[in-house]
Amino acid sequence: MLFPKKKWLEKETKRVKSEGPLQSFTDDELTLQGIFCFRIPDNVFTILKRKLSDQEQITVFKALRGRPDNLCLIPVSEEYCLAMNLELKSNKGKLHGKQVTNSRRVPWVVARSVGRVSASIVTFKKRAESIRKWLETSGEG
Repeated sequence: MLFPKKKWLEKETKRVKSEGPLQSFTDDELTLQGIFCFRIPDNVFTILKRKLSDQEQITVFKALRGRPDNLCLIPVSEEYCLAMNLELKSNKGKLHGKQVTNSRRVPWVVARSVGRVSASIVTFKKRAESIRKWLETSGEG
């Protein structure tokens, strides 16, 4: 056969196969916007599996299971911060077990594209600013 089986006339779709590039973009965007983000990198779990005993693994993983990829924080006063749970998924990725339970208790933003990440960050900043202004005018901040 002269040509590979790929259909050359078919349009290529850009699918995010892993969260890696999306996480890199998110890290850069949050840094540029000056937003603090708490994140436990995925490779930490691999390291912990090698270093911890079985009982220690159960304790640590039970505490961390089902958490969002990013917890973004913006201070709105000297005492308070606004938080946004930002979970990154590939196009086919789904929330699993504890993530579903936790996302029902506290709202999460699930982003599958760079555009969704950017829009979420812009909305987050606008809401933080409006809360900051409200706290200043009400004398609470």
